[in-house]
Amino acid sequence: MNTSPETRRRLSADLAFLGFAVDQDRNAAAHADAVISPPGAAVATVVVSAREDLERRTCRPDFPAAHQPRP
Repeated sequence: MNTSPETRRRLSADLAFLGFAVDQDRNAAAHADAVISPPGAAVATVVVSAREDLERRTCRPDFPAAHQPRP
């Protein structure tokens, strides 16, 4: 899924009936792990960076070696 500011803006507009809102300046500046809802919004809207690569290494320390192509 594209996580551009425009996509986040559109999604929050579609979910406005639930209280979602996006501060345009915060949204434009967000790259990862940021609150993008305006102050006083009914619902906190956040951008969260997924780091599956780190989780895999935590669960399975040999992750990079285990997923090498076989000869």
